[in-house]
Amino acid sequence: MDVLPRVNFYSSMIPLAPPLGYWDKLQSLVSKFIWKGKRPRLKLTTLQRDKTQGGLSLPDFKTYFWSYVLRPLSTWFNPSSSVSWRPIEENLALPHRLQDLVYANIPLKKAKLHLGPVISFLLTSYHTVMKHVGTDYKWHIHTPIFNNFSLLTGNRPFSFPHWKNRGLNVLKDLYSVNGLRAFNDLQAEFDLPGSSFFFYMQLRSAMRAYSVPWGATLPTHPLRKLLASVGPTRGMVSKLYKFISGPNKPLPVEGIWNKDLNGVNDREICWDTVWKNLSGTSKNPNHQLIHYKYVHRMYLTPRGRYSMKITTSPIRFNERSVAYGGQKIRVLTVLTVQSSYNKLDYTTGGAAPNLEVRYELKLG
Repeated sequence: MDVLPRVNFYSSMIPLAPPLGYWDKLQSLVSKFIWKGKRPRLKLTTLQRDKTQGGLSLPDFKTYFWSYVLRPLSTWFNPSSSVSWRPIEENLALPHRLQDLVYANIPLKKAKLHLGPVISFLLTSYHTVMKHVGTDYKWHIHTPIFNNFSLLTGNRPFSFPHWKNRGLNVLKDLYSVNGLRAFNDLQAEFDLPGSSFFFYMQLRSAMRAYSVPWGATLPTHPLRKLLASVGPTRGMVSKLYKFISGPNKPLPVEGIWNKDLNGVNDREICWDTVWKNLSGTSKNPNHQLIHYKYVHRMYLTPRGRYSMKITTSPIRFNERSVAYGGQKIRVLTVLTVQSSYNKLDYTTGGAAPNLEVRYELKLG
């Protein structure tokens, strides 16, 4: 698609919010182009799903934009990165550490006022993406202890230089395999003064008030884990795109097929296998599209034509002449179900049971 690299170029070079309604207008133009101005037979979000999840992997421009906006996080999370712009944003982020910024839950107005438009928009996009994906962990091993607006004391974030200067910055530093560590263990490892015991108790009280789990090991944030597995730049946007697209909900057509085939086949339909086998039915893209349309029930069936008031009956008749008993007679075939397709069973790749119900009447 020639349009995708053009749009992605602007997405990668201008990490700021586009005009209001920009993505909706672009999606509408793509939909009109695909369906040639006619009423869409499938949602654009369905076409944008991965092929293994019932889609056609149609590019989603907005998701690519989010991927490009979040790409600098790999540099934020790596303090040893030699990228030239990192020290600039590191100074803008003070008193926060740059790697803690996305987890600090900074209010939007405060971020725009002190961090500038580029950083504040990245933070906004991060929270939007995490809400979209549904994996926004509030408490994990990288959650910052200080300057975190999710962990307050007296309506203010914690700030204690005696601990921060000794390397205690995130919850991971306070935890062991068994959960929250005792003050004696922290004092021995980080050389903390005994006078900071009151701060330890104050921090522990706040953690209890904000329901921070301390009886078990904290999880790793999935985005942090993803970016740690990717190289410096190569393939990062693609990894982020797949992460944001993520596992989708089951398609409505899956429930319709399950309902229609209930009692016809005893075994349960494995839709992961169906979508996986769909692209392997033929090497010809046009044939693959035919199979795809069939599974998505895009063809006008007798029942569908009847519901659209195109025909007067949901039953399709087919009359033909056959030889019978040394003479020709007319036979009327009545089709009463939605399809007569009997080429392939997508659940296993083998032959499918005949789903067509026919009644033949001799007309004489």
